[in-house]
Amino acid sequence: MRTIRVGGTIRRPVEEVFGVLSDPENAPKWSPNALEEKLTSPRAVRVGSTRRAVVKTFGGGRAENHAVCKRSNPTAESPGAAAPMPFEVTVDFTPFDDGTRVNSLWIWEPKGLLRPAAPLLDLMFKRARQRDVDGLRC
Repeated sequence: MRTIRVGGTIRRPVEEVFGVLSDPENAPKWSPNALEEKLTSPRAVRVGSTRRAVVKTFGGGRAENHAVCKRSNPTAESPGAAAPMPFEVTVDFTPFDDGTRVNSLWIWEPKGLLRPAAPLLDLMFKRARQRDVDGLRC
């Protein structure tokens, strides 16, 4: 399993940051790699909620993944099953000075032909996720 940590501070209250990040339909607004995300369960994200995402892949293609919310407010956790790279992400929202500290932990495992490229993919994935956090505006 591969582990990547990404974080940053956003100058907004925890409730506001959590509200933006926990609504899958907002993802394309703050993540250039998110093409489409939506809940596939009834509205109001909570434990057990499911979502579908279509994202850009490293080679310029598209991939679809599905996730289930395992924990919610102030921590969101979603496992995603997306061959060839299944993942799990945990995001913590912590009050910090005049804003919110957002820390995410991504655990993923490249499969098949991607496995030998894992160290390079780690760098690319971390940069992409850090850009998401750095560019986030609530």
